[in-house]
Amino acid sequence: DEARFVGRTTQCVGTSSDQVLNLGSALEAIEPLGNGSGLVLHYTGGSMCGGQPRESFVTLKCDIEGDATLGPHALKEIQAGDSSRCAPVRLEWQTPHACPLCSLADYAMAVSDCSGGTRAVTYIKRSLCMGGLPVPSSTTEICGSGIAIGVWVVGGLMIVCLCCYAF
Repeated sequence: DEARFVGRTTQCVGTSSDQVLNLGSALEAIEPLGNGSGLVLHYTGGSMCGGQPRESFVTLKCDIEGDATLGPHALKEIQAGDSSRCAPVRLEWQTPHACPLCSLADYAMAVSDCSGGTRAVTYIKRSLCMGGLPVPSSTTEICGSGIAIGVWVVGGLMIVCLCCYAF
């Protein structure tokens, strides 16, 4: 068995051009990585090696800036004569497609200082996510002087009521 998996490609090189290794044909399990940063796919039922079927683990990691066209890379190159050549193969694939969909909880509201009776309200992405709910639109809201006038009006009404009650 002279096959080996080569670096950052999905290519499996053997002693002849038609030799291909099956690293697993049945999806056994899908497990999430912490903080929604990706998934681990566990495949079983691959080509026989040392009397056991091969298995593999493919870690799909969220990488917002990643190039979705690049394939996975081996975490350890396996070569002929390697005593661990029948061990499960571990591949990692950094891709934006492994990121969770954005939801409202992924955005934080940022409010500017009050200026001229208004302030800007914008939203900032606070976690790794892609697609899903787009960033909410920025808005402008009334602030400052309107609130102060409301406090004076309510306070004035309370004074008038207290004066009426006293007589």
